[in-house]
Amino acid sequence: MTNDELIELLTELAQKDGVVGTDMSIHPAAIAADELRMFYEADKYARKLARQMHNNFYKDGSPEWDLLEDLDGVISQIDNMVTGLKRVEEERGLWARIKARLGINND
Repeated sequence: MTNDELIELLTELAQKDGVVGTDMSIHPAAIAADELRMFYEADKYARKLARQMHNNFYKDGSPEWDLLEDLDGVISQIDNMVTGLKRVEEERGLWARIKARLGINND
């Protein structure tokens, strides 16, 4: 069963329980369908972001990299990539200060 099929099934369940035309937002199946929709969107976005970050900053250094299976793993990968980028930026700043003190100009 696909994600969309599961969401559709939950929505249909809520409708069959006679809440059509009333407040669908309080039916447990409708709530579950909305939560799943949000989860799948977050998962899709996180995967896209992780792939873009890898392709833009890490592709040459780790060509065998692949996404982890679950959302927690993907978020951890994003966190690790951001940390790596921050370290590179900090090292550049350190080297710039060292070069400035030593009077080295790379222009």
